[in-house]
Amino acid sequence: MDRVLIGILGKGKWETAEYVLNNLKIETDYTTYAIKSLKERQGETYKKTVIFGTTEASWEYIEKYLPEAERIYIPEGKNEEEFKKMFSIMCSKLQQLKDYNITLDLTHGFRLQPFTLLSTAYYLNLLRYIKIEEIYYAFLTKEKDKNRGEIVSILPLLKILKTASHINVYAKTLSPAGFEETLKELEEERRKLGNQGKINEAESFTQLITPIKIIMDLSTNIILNNPQGIKDKIGKAEEKLEEGLKTANKLYPYLIPSLQNLLELLRKNLSVLKGKTLWETQIMLAETCLNHDRYVSAAINLREGILTYFCHKISGCKEKSCVKGECLKNGKGREYRERITSDHLTKVAKKELIPQTESHKEASKLFNKVAQERNKICHGLIGYPETVKKEEIEKKLKELIQEIKEKLPQIKF
Repeated sequence: MDRVLIGILGKGKWETAEYVLNNLKIETDYTTYAIKSLKERQGETYKKTVIFGTTEASWEYIEKYLPEAERIYIPEGKNEEEFKKMFSIMCSKLQQLKDYNITLDLTHGFRLQPFTLLSTAYYLNLLRYIKIEEIYYAFLTKEKDKNRGEIVSILPLLKILKTASHINVYAKTLSPAGFEETLKELEEERRKLGNQGKINEAESFTQLITPIKIIMDLSTNIILNNPQGIKDKIGKAEEKLEEGLKTANKLYPYLIPSLQNLLELLRKNLSVLKGKTLWETQIMLAETCLNHDRYVSAAINLREGILTYFCHKISGCKEKSCVKGECLKNGKGREYRERITSDHLTKVAKKELIPQTESHKEASKLFNKVAQERNKICHGLIGYPETVKKEEIEKKLKELIQEIKEKLPQIKF
């Protein structure tokens, strides 16, 4: 894909400085030209150059260094109407550049202009109307008898903002939608460090990538309603997130708030499952799924949790491995477990079998109520006359969870 370089031009005169980018240097008094020249030395060329500025901007710099550049005139931005117009002009032009990889230089802007260009471009980038390849800003400092301009990439900070939106989705749904994109960007940063010869830093980046992968794996187990897989990974996820925070603090501070947030969400929603029996895990997981709008998962885990409990109480299993949360590992006992539903619970609930005790009768009624609700939800309410309303489904599942919490301890076998 061809590249386009976009600059912003303010008013004034700028001093000559030795500009530095990726260890390459050039002396000039205009940053956008410095970026173009230094990038070309690295073999990266720009098909187009676009400069935004007011009619009173210092266009002589463009005539001197970038005469081929397309000039886009914008208002100064001294009031709200001018700000809106500036946004509209920038937005329109940027959308015309959808077939290019875009590099922004924000150094020589005036007042709100750099901020407006940055926010407009990144807004369109988030919506996938354009593709931003790089964003630069040059910091000018005095070194002995000459000026030095360090051209710094601020793109990593902007990129990581997308991660915040992905985490907001995760906080609401426990789905890692968009995390693949975050991983790709972190891998890109790791490659850049490697290409710059910073091998140790590149290797350390693994500690930022690993916790994201574990959270994704954990979410897959939630989506698949696999409580054992969840229990097995919670501790590891916490450990790797804590390690990642230490690495981010030294190497990549942009990621710290995201990792902190993921750790808080993990401890709030899933860490409580550590050390619980399998049935406790399933029932607690049902409540967690319900709180995150995962109704099918809530119904499935609720049914499986109450079945696990009754299986533990009714079965002649001597190992009682479900206490440790290891029940049904490698598929053992699955057929017997399901037979309990038909032979001991469902038939009693349907009055096809006389209950052995009053508790047997209560257990069967409770299981049947949960199983029927699970069947409705998991089969898309097909064949049921009910209108699908979010509030009604939530209310029914909350009532079932509460009823299980209250009645389960009272059922004696």
